[in-house]
Amino acid sequence: MANRKEFRKNHSVKKKVAIIIASSVVLIAGALGIGYSQYRKSHFAYGATISGQKVSLMSVDDAYEKMAKLNQKTPVTITSQGETLKIDVPAKYQLKKTDVEKQLSVANGKLAENPNFDKELEAAVNSLDFKETAGKDAYLKFGTSGYEIVPEEKGTQIDKAKLIKAIKEGVSNEKGTTSFEASAFYLPVKVTADSTELKEKLKKSNEKIDKKIQLNINGNNYDIPREVLASFMDEQGNVNEDKVYAWVSGDLNNQFSTLLQTVQWKNPEDGKTYEYTNNGSYGWDINFPTAKDMIVKALNDSAPTANLTLNIDGDAKANPRDIKDYVYINLLEQKMYVYINNQKIVDTFVITGQNNKGTATVPGFHSIGYKVTDTTLKGTMMDGEKYAVPVKYFEPIISKGGIYTGIGLHDSPKTLFGDLTAWQTPQGSNGCINTPEAIMPQVWDNTYPGMAVIIQGDLYQNSPGEYDKPVELGTVIA
Repeated sequence: MANRKEFRKNHSVKKKVAIIIASSVVLIAGALGIGYSQYRKSHFAYGATISGQKVSLMSVDDAYEKMAKLNQKTPVTITSQGETLKIDVPAKYQLKKTDVEKQLSVANGKLAENPNFDKELEAAVNSLDFKETAGKDAYLKFGTSGYEIVPEEKGTQIDKAKLIKAIKEGVSNEKGTTSFEASAFYLPVKVTADSTELKEKLKKSNEKIDKKIQLNINGNNYDIPREVLASFMDEQGNVNEDKVYAWVSGDLNNQFSTLLQTVQWKNPEDGKTYEYTNNGSYGWDINFPTAKDMIVKALNDSAPTANLTLNIDGDAKANPRDIKDYVYINLLEQKMYVYINNQKIVDTFVITGQNNKGTATVPGFHSIGYKVTDTTLKGTMMDGEKYAVPVKYFEPIISKGGIYTGIGLHDSPKTLFGDLTAWQTPQGSNGCINTPEAIMPQVWDNTYPGMAVIIQGDLYQNSPGEYDKPVELGTVIA
């Protein structure tokens, strides 16, 4: 019996102890819950962040202090070419204590950013004088032995976007850097001396200038010199078509074109050689566009040699220094002669322009522009009288400067041929070379477009008026 009572007594005691412990746990847990709840009203949860900054278990005051410290204008120094440049990085956030407090219930809070932060930082960086110089890419240059690579030159231009990004990262971290070396942000050149592409262009460029390109220019052979071929290339080893065209239309044409040569003609009467300015129509020159295309193609082709026959514009047979076919008009004697291969074919009197410089048959070197039959010549005389003269043959001439002045050879029914004063009478022309009707067919049959026409004699020296057409008396050179 005693043992049973003792057992019951012990069991009752244990039960009471258990109840007391349980009650204590509940009371403690409640107290802790109430305390944590109160704690969380002023402290951040474990692991909490604000705009990427750790505020774990911090009070609002501490968190605000930390964010405020990070949010101040931050002095930044940049060393550039031995000089120290300084800027103040603007505050990144719109920060008030209440803004921090609002983040208590958020695990990863975020403050409103300063809307002008990027603009202000960019303006601050752009205000610095980095004394920038642009870098130079490596390029090809023609030297004594051919093309060679000129190495790149590094510049001091700053990659502003990269620098600004680094500054942002530096000032957004308590342990970040606020000192920078400008050289770490220099923009690199685009082409370096060890560029595979540039080396390939070097190889191709030297292959191009080593080509043997021979030009046939109206029977004259000309080998394009290596240095000239090199002048056609750009710094990247490509053929510059504009440079080829400029050379063809300039140096090459100047060397071979007869249109640019002065005229040297031996007068069959006095045996003297006279020099005149070419009227710009007697002779030939190179056809620039086709010559350029042919040379460019030869340079770009893989073949190491090329023989090119260039196209010619004008009369390929006309030689200003060896004129064999020509019309010669002696104003003082009022005579006209037609020579073919230096043989006189036609010899006739003519009547030239009236006694006024404005109607003069002007002396100088000319050429026949074209030929036309059965036409009417119309114009106005010096006295204002209009005329309309039908002619069977008309050959207008091109004068100095490549212009048509209205002067030409044509048939005329006038009667004073052989009278050396006829040009001073109303039978004088308005500038044309009036030719007897019976003779003009012979002139027509023995002349052709492009044929030289030399008019000599200072007949109008004392005539009234002013010349309105180019005049050249010629210079005796032999």
